[in-house]
Amino acid sequence: SETKPAKAHLAFHGRIEEILDFFDIGPQRLEGNAACDLSLRGPLGKPLLQGSCRLENGTYENYVTGLELKHLQADILADKSSLILRSLTAKDSQNKGSFSLSGDLSLVHQNRFPFRFDGTFSRLNTTDLAWMKLEAGGAIQITGDIDSARLTGQAVVLEGDMSIPDRIPPTFPDLQVHYVNLIKPLPMAKTEKINRYPIFFDYRILAPEGVYISGRGLESEWKGDFQIGGTYSAIEAKGALSMLSGGFTFAGRTFELTEGSLTFTGRPKEMPILNIAARMQVQNLILIARLKGFLNAPQLSFHSTPPLPMGSIISYLLFGQDMSDISAIQAAQIVNSLSSLSGGSSDVFDSTRRSIGVDRLRIVAAPVGEEGAEAYSLQVGKYVTRGVLVSVSQGTEKDTTNLSVEIDLSNGLVIEAESMQQEEQGKFTLKWNYNY
Repeated sequence: SETKPAKAHLAFHGRIEEILDFFDIGPQRLEGNAACDLSLRGPLGKPLLQGSCRLENGTYENYVTGLELKHLQADILADKSSLILRSLTAKDSQNKGSFSLSGDLSLVHQNRFPFRFDGTFSRLNTTDLAWMKLEAGGAIQITGDIDSARLTGQAVVLEGDMSIPDRIPPTFPDLQVHYVNLIKPLPMAKTEKINRYPIFFDYRILAPEGVYISGRGLESEWKGDFQIGGTYSAIEAKGALSMLSGGFTFAGRTFELTEGSLTFTGRPKEMPILNIAARMQVQNLILIARLKGFLNAPQLSFHSTPPLPMGSIISYLLFGQDMSDISAIQAAQIVNSLSSLSGGSSDVFDSTRRSIGVDRLRIVAAPVGEEGAEAYSLQVGKYVTRGVLVSVSQGTEKDTTNLSVEIDLSNGLVIEAESMQQEEQGKFTLKWNYNY
C-alpha cells in the first residue's frame, strides 16, 4: 500500500553497466564508475529520500546518431521526495565539444513521477554516421513523467558533412526457395510485443552555412533549417537545405550548378531527397546534368538542348564529338560511363558479359608516355578450368593485343602471367589479396 510506512537502504560501488545490463535502455550504452548511498523512509506514495549518487569517468554512446560522450561526470542528490541532478558534464569523442545537464525527478506517484532536465552543448560532435557528421551548439530540454517524455530545444550547425556513396549496392535477385521432402516445422511460440517508453521530439536545427555535401562528382555548400519530430524509434525530419555554392564534375568536365535542394520529407527512417541541376556547353550543345534521389542513392541523368540520345550526350562529354566519329574502344568507354550513371560500372557490363558467355568483360587502363596519360583496352576473359582465367585485351592502336593468364592458388594468392605484344616482352606477377 502507498500509505504504509517503508524503510530501505541502497549502497552500490561498481560499474554502472553491470546494473543497466538488466534493463532495456534501447540503442545506447552507458558505462562508468558509480557510487551510490541512498536511504528511504516513510510511505511509498510520498517517500523521503536521503543520500547521493556519483558517476565518474563515464562514457555514453548512442548507436542511432553516433553520438559518443567521454569523461562523463554526474552528481545526484536525494532531497526528500526528489532526485536532483546537480550537474552532468561530458566531452565528445574528439575532446573539442562539451555537454552539460541539470534537473530533477520527483518520486511522488500521484503526480506520475514528473521530471525536467535542461542542458546546453557547445561545438559538440552530435552526429557521426557513415554518411553524415554534424558539429553543433545549442540547448536541450527534456520533460515528462512515467508515461512519456518530450525533447525540445534548438541547435545551430557549426559544421556538417554529408557524403554520397560512389557506388550503389547491387540489387540481389529474389530467389524462390522450393523445399523437397519438407518436414512440418513446430509452431513458433507467440511473443508479446514490447511497448518501448515513448520519447517525442520537437527540436529545431538551424544551418546558416557550413553544411557540405560531396560525392559522385559533387562538391557543394548548403544552408537551411529543419524540424526533428516523431519518436525516438521513428524520428521524423522535415525541412530543407538550399545550395550556397559548389561545382559538379563528370568525366573530367566541370558543370555550372544552377539549382540545388535537399529536402527532408518528414517520413520516419527516410533519407533526405537530393535534387541538383547543372549545365555546361560543348560546341553548340547545352548539356544539363541532374542528380536526384535519396541522398544515399541518387540517380544521375543527362539531357541536352537540342535533344540527343544518351549515348551521343556521353560521347560529347567524353570526347567532344558525336558517336559517329569515335572508335570502337571509345564506344566501350561510353558504355562504361552509361552504366556508372546507376551508381556502379558493373550493371551494363555484367549483362553483356552474361549474354556473350564470358567470365570477364571490362575496360582496363594502362599509363603511357611521361605525362600520365592512359591508354584504354577492352578485356575479355574466360575460365578454362577451376581457378585458371585466360584473358585477351585489345586497345585502339595496332599491335596492342595482350594475353594474360591468372591462376588462383587460394588463400588470397594469385599468379598472373601477361604477354605485352607492343613491347615484345612478357610480365610475371605474384599477387596476394586478403579481405577482412
